[in-house]
Amino acid sequence: MNLDASVPISLRPDTPANDPSPDASTGPIDIRNKELWFDDGNIVLLTGDGTAESEPTAAFRLYKGVLARASPVFGDLFASAPPDDAEGESFDDCPAVRLTDSPLELGHFLRVLFQAGTTPLRLEFARQRYPFAKLAAIARIAHKYQADTVATDALDRIEQFFLPRTKHWVNFVHPWDECLAKAQVRYALTLAPEDAVQAVNLAHLFDKPLMLPLALYMCCLLGPLKLRNGVQREDGALEKLSDEDFVRCMDAIPVMTREHCSHLQRILDHANGVQPEGCSNPEKCAEGAKKGHLETSTRMCHEAWRHLPQWLGLKSLHGWPNMDSEVPANFLTFFGQLGVRRLSYV
Repeated sequence: MNLDASVPISLRPDTPANDPSPDASTGPIDIRNKELWFDDGNIVLLTGDGTAESEPTAAFRLYKGVLARASPVFGDLFASAPPDDAEGESFDDCPAVRLTDSPLELGHFLRVLFQAGTTPLRLEFARQRYPFAKLAAIARIAHKYQADTVATDALDRIEQFFLPRTKHWVNFVHPWDECLAKAQVRYALTLAPEDAVQAVNLAHLFDKPLMLPLALYMCCLLGPLKLRNGVQREDGALEKLSDEDFVRCMDAIPVMTREHCSHLQRILDHANGVQPEGCSNPEKCAEGAKKGHLETSTRMCHEAWRHLPQWLGLKSLHGWPNMDSEVPANFLTFFGQLGVRRLSYV
């Protein structure tokens, strides 16, 4: 537990390991996080590569009271620590404790506690779009340390995006990419396709099963290699689906692709039968054809929406909209992404 601050530290939080730059070999490197280092702080949090025995790569000098108020885990940790005048771990003449969290993810969480005015989490106070990866990191760390208010606020934007609510989407058929962009603006976050894997795992971690259908569907669009091997998180850690969720996706992909092709065939069949040859009023016939296509698309959209949990192996998903519920009209364009991708392994 003892850490002599005079011992050279080989790495800083924002410096890659084995940095070949000249500065890397000129002497000790300051691992203090400049944003989260208060000279009058009374505790230093040290963290490194994920193990308690590893050399720390980041140091945060903070206030015990703020940490303990937000997190009962930190409160218990400080209560069980030796008195300040007893021999224990220290850094820069300040009591210190070691953690095993990623410096990057822990930093995201700590900024919420100590820089709340510049990085508000709650959607109604949002002044900027949060990257999904940052929100996910905050939610994970907050969950670990039982900082429930922070965890709830971080997860809220993610949950709002993935829950089956019609306010996510515009009320007319649009390309899915455009709908995705509009939803990100609405919920003040930025989402990469690979983030769907984290969304699935967060849904399990926080017991939010209604997030799973859309999150798993987006995972299906990643392709088999990313589904099997996982995707890299912001801090370099590997994020993978569980075996159960991997099987769900691999079983669902061919089923949904066949359903999409069947839906397209039904639209074409309807189109061929709407406007008979020799129509005496082409404009009226065209309007009728358009109305018929929209009705057919809407009906198929309801069917796909209702069956999505079933296709993904999510049985008895209480609260998922049924056939009679209002459904986003553009879900059909979302569902069609499997057909657009032309999956070669189906």
